[in-house]
Amino acid sequence: GSALVTGKVLQVIRASTTTATATSSTSMVDITSLTVNITPSATSSKIYVIMTVAGVSSASSATSGATVQIYRASGFGTSINMGYGSTNQLGINATLTALDSPSSTSELTYKGQMKNREANSVSVNVSNDTSSITVMEIAG
Repeated sequence: GSALVTGKVLQVIRASTTTATATSSTSMVDITSLTVNITPSATSSKIYVIMTVAGVSSASSATSGATVQIYRASGFGTSINMGYGSTNQLGINATLTALDSPSSTSELTYKGQMKNREANSVSVNVSNDTSSITVMEIAG
């Protein structure tokens, strides 16, 4: 037989974008083009997700603060809060990681999302920065 060794990386898929996304919404919105699809080869596989969001900035206000998250449509996700500022916060980068156990061999979509925690506007990729999301199927 061809038994899989647990922990082996079975596939890697990456997406990146330099497109700026801005929002004043206090609900999560998708970061433009920061989406990747993967179809696990076995229900026992785990999906390791690494997302780097670059060039995060906030409006010149003490009530601007961004939250960014890795999200999967069925509800899996992890997030990080980025600080408030009384002046423009430019060039802040954040890297998030998550380990998912989807128990599925159907196509899964992972995406980057963001929101403003209070008011005004927050953005990513403000100066032609590059944000990326990478998913790895790990044999379970």
